[in-house]
Amino acid sequence: MPQLELKKFSTTIYKDASTADQKQVPAIATLDAYFEGATVNGNVTVQTGAAGTLITVYNIGRLKNGDNIQVGVDATKTLTVVTTTGYPSDTQIYLKSTTGNAMTLFTGDRLIVTNRRPTLYADSLAVISIGNNIQTSSLSGYVEFYIADTRFDYIISATGLTSRLFTDAEGGWTRGNSVWINSKNFASIQEAIDALPAQGGIVLIPSGTYTQSTTIYTPCDRPCYLIGEGSFFGGGKATVIKNNTGSDILRLRGNGSKVQGITFDGDTVAAQANEETGRGIVFGRRNITDPYPFPGATPGNTEIQNGLSDVGKNMTAEDCVVRNTGGYSVSIPGDGNLSGGGSETGRQTNLSLSIFVTLNRVTCIAAKRWGGIFVGAGCTTVNVRDSSFIAMGADIAPAGSFYVYLSGSVGVRFDHTTFEGRCPLTTASSAWVRLGGTSHLISNCWFEEDSGDSAGHTPEYFIRLPNGSVGTTVDHCHFVRGGDTGGRLKIILADNTTRGFQLRTPDAICSTTVRPAGSYTDTTMINLGGNTNTQFEVVGSGQVFDQIAQLIYPIQYANVPSDSTFIGRRNFKPPQVSDTIKADGSLCETPGAALGMAMNWDLANDSTGIGCMEYEWGGLNAGRRLVNNAPPMTKAQRDGRGAGFVNGDIIRVTDAPAAHQIQIRHGGVWNWLTFTANVGGD
Repeated sequence: MPQLELKKFSTTIYKDASTADQKQVPAIATLDAYFEGATVNGNVTVQTGAAGTLITVYNIGRLKNGDNIQVGVDATKTLTVVTTTGYPSDTQIYLKSTTGNAMTLFTGDRLIVTNRRPTLYADSLAVISIGNNIQTSSLSGYVEFYIADTRFDYIISATGLTSRLFTDAEGGWTRGNSVWINSKNFASIQEAIDALPAQGGIVLIPSGTYTQSTTIYTPCDRPCYLIGEGSFFGGGKATVIKNNTGSDILRLRGNGSKVQGITFDGDTVAAQANEETGRGIVFGRRNITDPYPFPGATPGNTEIQNGLSDVGKNMTAEDCVVRNTGGYSVSIPGDGNLSGGGSETGRQTNLSLSIFVTLNRVTCIAAKRWGGIFVGAGCTTVNVRDSSFIAMGADIAPAGSFYVYLSGSVGVRFDHTTFEGRCPLTTASSAWVRLGGTSHLISNCWFEEDSGDSAGHTPEYFIRLPNGSVGTTVDHCHFVRGGDTGGRLKIILADNTTRGFQLRTPDAICSTTVRPAGSYTDTTMINLGGNTNTQFEVVGSGQVFDQIAQLIYPIQYANVPSDSTFIGRRNFKPPQVSDTIKADGSLCETPGAALGMAMNWDLANDSTGIGCMEYEWGGLNAGRRLVNNAPPMTKAQRDGRGAGFVNGDIIRVTDAPAAHQIQIRHGGVWNWLTFTANVGGD
């Protein structure tokens, strides 16, 4: 954590030498500090009634409901900020007169808060407090101090000197050129955020647990950097913000805003039926009334008016933990549907877009409903790196959840990220990770189902490509079924109107045997959806390690589209396995003592229809060979395969005359090849 220091404030006070001598001499004066006040904008008469009178100010400053107010330096002109459900905006407020009579306020009058005052410090680290007023030097009239508020007012008073008010003096935490505010000097985190100047700045939230009953909002019109002193997983101190009311915990709204080193905890909040409530971190602005509008905004303004785009940019969460939320741990809403179902676009029209959103080292744990992260339609260039989504299963969220739900978004990337827990209940679209939209990348990620679900259950697919998804890549990911799934892997499922999918070298482990009784329990480990899908490419089809048999098997594919390319599809044959012929003419192996089960090596016409492939085989003839290199079979076995052969296939028919045994498929019929013996070996 960088060392922060308070800005030094200093001034020198002079007065007339005497009533007859206007020569300026140092004054022994008292400086009283006040929170930033508000300046009246327009003449108005304030009544004494409990409802108060609505007045307009240039900015409400640090005024809040219930504050006692005086007008400028005149302590006899007193008012109270009327308690209401909230201010209409940053430029309007209700006041009532407490003098017993109506009071007229004029443009330029300064409203000063008197019932609470800022603390002054004698040192830049805010260790030695000196109250809320200080005297000048009797020799020089000079005074200096440190104050945590970025802006404050002060009044100078002295014998022989008319009291004077000074407004908007500068203080605050600083490091370099950034404005730093320490939330411990404010009544709430929200109040500290609201004190940021127009250029934005950094709000430090010291270690400790902060219980909130409402959502924390960062400004829409300026960058805000919320920095804590560590999440639980960071070791040492931790900054924890709890909210169990069902409202979102944090709304990060301004371009360039960031949150770092904080744990957001939904605590005992119940699972939320509405997926737009009870979330942890929500990115972006929305076309709704702004509860914390920026200065100069009109009453009833939205988060995106006054020239602000509805596209939020460059927002980041880093080194954070989000846990126990009633809704999504992280939500990046867009213009399309949420995960409640239906089409990818058109329902949530009040949501904004967010682009260039980054999650670095963010751990999301145990959302009680909906899931780990949602990215809505139109949101693009979202990067999730070195993060974790843990325990989003039906044991935590029995009403339904996803680890990831992408709905019409573009260019979402998960890199070196872990998805681990028990299987989710996903009534809408069966999958842990749903990749709706375009150009997503899942790279070097770890998927793991923990034990605990019922024995022999059929798990949800780890990844699903819903109808309409385009250009998704799954690259070098590892898939583990640690629960008792009865040998079912269920790795990837593509619906039947997807295109442009790339899969690179998947790798899997199953804690239950994948080939009991010599056949695969799950022949659709990766289901590519069939011929209505187009432009599919698999580079390295992958393998699965059977922890029970301690053997490696090829990952099983189903419904491979005809418009697809497999590069490097290779099956590995253990050395103890020997070649024989199955009744249908396909290659297989005789069960060896070490293997104890049959395996289908039908590579000449693979069940996926891919055709001739290369495979490793063992025994005395160790090495590679092409399947079409004249596999031996009888005429009955040849003819039994029928359309299983294609033109160009070469076989050896063992019961044909010796001169006719080598045959090639051409023109849909078998033709034998005639050879001239070359005993000389040339």
